[in-house]
Amino acid sequence: MIPSPISVHEKEETEISHLRRQVALLEQRNCELTALHAVAEAASEITDLNELLSKALDAVLRAAGIPELQSMGGIFLIDDETGLMHLVAWRGLHPDLVRQDSCLPLGECLCGLVGQHGRTLVSLNSCHDPRHTRQTTLDEPHGHIIAPLTARGRTVGVLSLYLSPDHPPDPSYVELVTAIGQQLGVAVEQARLYRQLQSAVERLRETRDEVVAQNARLGRSNRELQVTYDLTLAMQSTLDIADAQERVLTLITGELGFERAILALVDVHDTVLTGWLCSTRSSGTSLQRIPHTTRLGLHAASGVLAQAVLKAEPLLVTDGGPPTTDPQINSWLGMHHYAILPLVIRRRPLGVLLVDNPESGHPIGDDDLAPLTNIARQASMVLGNVQLCIDRTRRLAVEEERCRIAMEIHDAISQQLYGITYTLDASVKLLPERAEEVREKLTYLLPQAQQASAAVRRAIFDLWPDELDAERFAAELHAYVKEIVFSNDLSVQIDIDRQFDTLAIEVRRQLYRIAQEALTNVIKHSRAQRTEIILTATLQEIRLTITDDGQGFNLADCQLEADDRNHFGLISMRERAEALGGRLQIDSHPRYGTKVTVTLPLCC
Repeated sequence: MIPSPISVHEKEETEISHLRRQVALLEQRNCELTALHAVAEAASEITDLNELLSKALDAVLRAAGIPELQSMGGIFLIDDETGLMHLVAWRGLHPDLVRQDSCLPLGECLCGLVGQHGRTLVSLNSCHDPRHTRQTTLDEPHGHIIAPLTARGRTVGVLSLYLSPDHPPDPSYVELVTAIGQQLGVAVEQARLYRQLQSAVERLRETRDEVVAQNARLGRSNRELQVTYDLTLAMQSTLDIADAQERVLTLITGELGFERAILALVDVHDTVLTGWLCSTRSSGTSLQRIPHTTRLGLHAASGVLAQAVLKAEPLLVTDGGPPTTDPQINSWLGMHHYAILPLVIRRRPLGVLLVDNPESGHPIGDDDLAPLTNIARQASMVLGNVQLCIDRTRRLAVEEERCRIAMEIHDAISQQLYGITYTLDASVKLLPERAEEVREKLTYLLPQAQQASAAVRRAIFDLWPDELDAERFAAELHAYVKEIVFSNDLSVQIDIDRQFDTLAIEVRRQLYRIAQEALTNVIKHSRAQRTEIILTATLQEIRLTITDDGQGFNLADCQLEADDRNHFGLISMRERAEALGGRLQIDSHPRYGTKVTVTLPLCC
């Protein structure tokens, strides 16, 4: 059967209509995809949240393809802490309306309801919608499509679009706006996460910078503590002032890393700075040009260097000013940016420390001044301690020399003077009946005086002969006894071991003085007729014994105190023995004589 022309025409019309609907649907889908793509593109390119929402709102209004849609709308974000929605992006809204609706509580008005319940809302005419509770005189009839911005099942904001009044939108458009809201919600969440990540990264960066700075401070503090420790060791291990200076300078340039350090000391006798020493960080660098013995007067007219020392205040020079008023010294120092650090202990100036960086020209800053001041304090203690030890050593040496001279005078000169006095006393008693005998005694006194004079010279200049051997030891003692004893009533026996000749000269001298003092005591006090002196040496010790058969004495009545002038001879013998690392022992009883024993270790 042949179809009629009418039926064919109807069929073609039907197919054309269907195709038109398909094209319209495709166009609609294309608009939807364009809108979604625009939102996705904005979300992928923009990290700032407010800028992202503004771009996304523009993209939605341009590309949504909704016939009923007006070029008006806004985006609210929810503050979880306060429960308020804030208008962060808008288009086409009157400024007064923006001010009125810039902040909405959840649940209030249409946007607040969508933010509270998380479901898309369509209002055909908001002016007549009882849920639209924030109407103003500025409102003109309009409808709404309001979609929640959702992410991970949570509403983070609201997308509000304006529609022409009383024109219901196609359900697909509602789905499109809902999908855009979901996409925007994810973008908002990502932007917030990105912002949190950036904030965390910034905090980490700040923490890292703080840790680096703190590590630098700790490193510097550690170096300063190491320098302080090393200076403490220097204070304990050196008594050489130049060595102490060099240690201080080396620690500043080595441990603290400054390029040059110069130290000068105060000569208290002339009130000048002298004894200049320098240390540089770079080996072989010729930066020390100032002579060691250069003298700079320590008074205000000498310049800022002397002024800082006199005031005992550290000074930072950053204007290139010269340290002194002496052009030659300034030329030698060659300083422009430097620190002046006075070395002071108990308000007494010891010297000055100069620190700079002449190679790099890097100025000494305020941050450097504090640690350098601490090091200067430690250096002052080191140098002050060394000077104190040197002064104390000198004083002790003087005291020891005074004590030595006192014992020499007592052991030698006083014995000679005793002989002279004894002879004079005897001579006086013989006058005038026995004048010839007096003449003989007085004639005898002349060599005694001469010997006393020689003994004085030996005590002052310590010119005791080094050739004191066992034979001379005995001979000198015999001669000494004859000098002060006029009768032959006292018999003296002396036996000296030949090992005596191998002893140190100072030991031989002291043993002679001890024996001499013991003989003096025998002659003065014991009333003995016989005395014996024996010196023996073994592999372990040296022993000197002096015994007599005199009247003896009670040891309990004879306490050898340092201030007991009546027993100065016994004290002298004991001190001489102890100075050699030995000991003195006295055994005596009334009517049974006395025995004095000196024992010395052979190593002496």
